[in-house]
Amino acid sequence: MQQSRFQIFIEWLLDNLFDFVTIIVAAILVVRYQIRPPASADIAEIAVWILGVLGLLAVSGVWERNRRLRRIEKLSEEGRNLALRYLSKKIYASDFFLSERRLSAKELSAANTIYFAGKVLARTSREFMYVLGKRLAAGATIRFLILDPESEAVLQQAVLQSFEAPIEFWRDTLKTTETVIEALAKAPDNKGKIEIGYLPYIPSFGLSLIDSDQAHGLCFVELYQHRSAEPHPTFELRASDDPYWFRFFKEQFDKMWESARVGTFE
Repeated sequence: MQQSRFQIFIEWLLDNLFDFVTIIVAAILVVRYQIRPPASADIAEIAVWILGVLGLLAVSGVWERNRRLRRIEKLSEEGRNLALRYLSKKIYASDFFLSERRLSAKELSAANTIYFAGKVLARTSREFMYVLGKRLAAGATIRFLILDPESEAVLQQAVLQSFEAPIEFWRDTLKTTETVIEALAKAPDNKGKIEIGYLPYIPSFGLSLIDSDQAHGLCFVELYQHRSAEPHPTFELRASDDPYWFRFFKEQFDKMWESARVGTFE
C-alpha cells in the first residue's frame, strides 16, 4: 500500500531523531559558552555535556542500525509474500485495485484524444476544466458520455442505485457538467473538438481513456456500486501492458457512444 506524505514524514523524522537531538544539544552548548565563556570550575559540567553528546551519537548509530534492519526484514517479508503469490498463481484484489484516484492533469497534459464515460462526470469536468481547455486549444478531441437528463427512466434508475437522491439532484448535477462542457466548446481559442453523448441506460462502469489509439494509451476503469459512499473500485490499464483488456474497454466506450444521443452546442 502506498504511504501518505504524513507517513513518509514520520518515517524520515524517526530515522533522524537522535541526529536532530544531538545537533540541538551541541548548538545549545556552543551558544551557551559563546555568551558566557567557560571557567575552570565548569570543566566537570563540560565533560558531562561531552559525554552526553557522545552517548547520543552512539544511541543514534544503534537506532539507525535497528531501523535499517527492521526495514530490510520488512522488505524481505514483502518479497517472500510476492514470491509465494506468484508461485501460487493468486492475485489479490488489494494488489489490483488502486488505493486512490490516479488520474491527474499530468496524464492529460499532452493527450490528443480524451474520452470520459460515467453517470454525471461533474467532478471530472470541473477538476480538469483548465487542462482540457489547453488540450482543445492544441487541437485535441474530447468526448463526454453521461446519463440522459431527458430520460425519466434512466434518472429513476440512478435514484434507486444511490441513496435515493431525488431526480432533480441528478438533473441539476448533469446540468453542471453540461455547462462546463459548453464553456469549453465555446472557448475562443478552441482548435479541437469536444462532444457530449447522453446514455439511455446506466453504465456498468466509468471510463477515462487517454490516447486510446496510441501504444502509450492509458485507461482507468471505475466499477460502479450500489448505495455506498465508498470510493469506486478502480483499476488502471495500459495499452502496452494489457493490449487485450485495453482494447476491450476501448471497444466498450465505442459501443456506448454508438448507443448515445449526441448533443450539440448552439
